[in-house]
Amino acid sequence: MTDNNDTQPKRPRPEDTLDDGNIKAAIWKNKGENGSFYATNIYRVFTDKDGKSRETYSFVGTDLLKAAELARGAYERTNELKRAEFKAQRQGQQRADRSPDKNR
Repeated sequence: MTDNNDTQPKRPRPEDTLDDGNIKAAIWKNKGENGSFYATNIYRVFTDKDGKSRETYSFVGTDLLKAAELARGAYERTNELKRAEFKAQRQGQQRADRSPDKNR
């Protein structure tokens, strides 16, 4: 029996995911006219009456503090990702500036 997953397109995956129990924050990298940027989705995972895992973007009162702390963590993480990306770009540019082909 063969696995048909090879023919299915790969779903995009978040750059990072933070969680606190059933509350999640998915950090997505996007490309824009001025370079890349990060966006975050905060959601709650639950099981419906049929036993299927579902997501919702509404929160009950006890989940709001978790969502707020995940937002804080996502803010910090996106800043880390941006700094790492900037550093990698700068190092790549420095290597290109030192390339022997550049001196020809």
